[in-house]
Amino acid sequence: MIDRGPTASHRDVVVRYQRGGLRRIFETHPLFDPLQYPLIYLRGEVGWSIHTRYIDSVPKGFGDTEYVIEFQKRGLPHAHILVILKGESKPKTSADYDKFVSAELPDREDHPELFETVSSCMIHGPCEKSINSSCTGDDGKSSKLFPIAFVEETRVDRDGYPVYRRRHPGPVESASPQASRLTTIARFVSKRVQNPTARGRRSRREANVVDNRWVVPYNPYLCQKYNCHVNVEICSTVQSVKYLYKYVHKGQDLATVTRQQDTSIYSENDGGADRNSVDEIQQYLNGRYISPPEACWTIFKYDMQEKSHHVHQLPVHEEGKQLAHYSTIAAIQDIIEYNQFTRLTAFFELCGVDSTEGSIARELLYHEVPIYFVWKKRGNRFHWFKRSRGGDKAIGRMNSVSPRDVNRYYLRILLCYRRGPTSYENLGTVDGVVHETYKDAALAMGLLESDEENDRCLTEATTFQMPQQLRHLFAVLFVYCAPASPETLWNKHLPA
Repeated sequence: MIDRGPTASHRDVVVRYQRGGLRRIFETHPLFDPLQYPLIYLRGEVGWSIHTRYIDSVPKGFGDTEYVIEFQKRGLPHAHILVILKGESKPKTSADYDKFVSAELPDREDHPELFETVSSCMIHGPCEKSINSSCTGDDGKSSKLFPIAFVEETRVDRDGYPVYRRRHPGPVESASPQASRLTTIARFVSKRVQNPTARGRRSRREANVVDNRWVVPYNPYLCQKYNCHVNVEICSTVQSVKYLYKYVHKGQDLATVTRQQDTSIYSENDGGADRNSVDEIQQYLNGRYISPPEACWTIFKYDMQEKSHHVHQLPVHEEGKQLAHYSTIAAIQDIIEYNQFTRLTAFFELCGVDSTEGSIARELLYHEVPIYFVWKKRGNRFHWFKRSRGGDKAIGRMNSVSPRDVNRYYLRILLCYRRGPTSYENLGTVDGVVHETYKDAALAMGLLESDEENDRCLTEATTFQMPQQLRHLFAVLFVYCAPASPETLWNKHLPA
């Protein structure tokens, strides 16, 4: 390493290549101190990035957001961020899509900085020629469907997904006037070649012409601001939400470690007793695989996921059948008193109070309560208190109930439609008649005369359940709820 010359004042590290020439590495670059954790990063992975601090700044620049962090066995962690725009700002036309997302190389003369970022960070592959590519399928081609065909104008396919504009770099008759200014770049990739004069395979570097077909969709503003890989896509379905939460709930990768005993140390005179006493079950150890970046991320207590809104889980239970939370050292009487009131029973109590808060609560549905009230402890129990701020960031969500749990299922249906109930008995009362079951009350309210409630059940489940779970739910509805038109329900929710 050399530290002299005009760059010495910047405390740069200059590395001399074997082929000659010098390269400057600034002290903020993750490779500045590659031996900081020599025992943790055995393969030389980079454990810290100058872009880590950008995670907190991205959500602050938008409105409703949520993100999760994904870790890989090799390489740095990255974030999956969902940005929810307001109604007037949501892209609705092809022209709107072009304002948010670009899938073309920018003009080198007009936007030189953006061009350098896109050409170095937003080019995919070419996979079939790369020696170290992880995106190559069994057929040797890109598993991400690159290169993507040229498209003169942005359009939306029949499934609702946008097909971004990727104009041909050459002058074509149908091209726009700016087509002649579109450019290509030459990217060097390592390619496996068979050398008959040498043993095995060797690699060599060759130039490959890259055009708009290889550009990963990006937002010009974000790409230039953060100077890194920022893939931006238009999400038109709720599947993007489920895609993010899949990373939250799937947990770490699992690994099985095999321990083998060296039997060569036993002599022939021991009769093989020790050799036969090997416990094969104890030879296998099931555990989690945590990569070095994930370990450091956890040690430094960075957030694994974050969202702009707070979701309040609202329990749905029958009278006296709520879940009880307690400590093993707590007294029985204290446990009973602590779990006597829940969010649901406190909602009934709030609706029966003759006060300003009670009059507000009587106009609300159960899942609307967290918008106007906050769940806080006073004394030995919790109560709903009038919220002073933050209601626009609060979301109430009743726990999902399987149709096989008949009483709770129809209890939840009533809570979705009845405003301001004061008790379980009042909830099951329709037109002055107290019904024996919640299903009878739902029938009296006309909620089960059609498949509207079954359709609502499947629509709500689409937001958080995976396809296999949705198919199971449809089978349960078909068996226990006898929908009037099961074929219509199936065809409507088949895309989910």
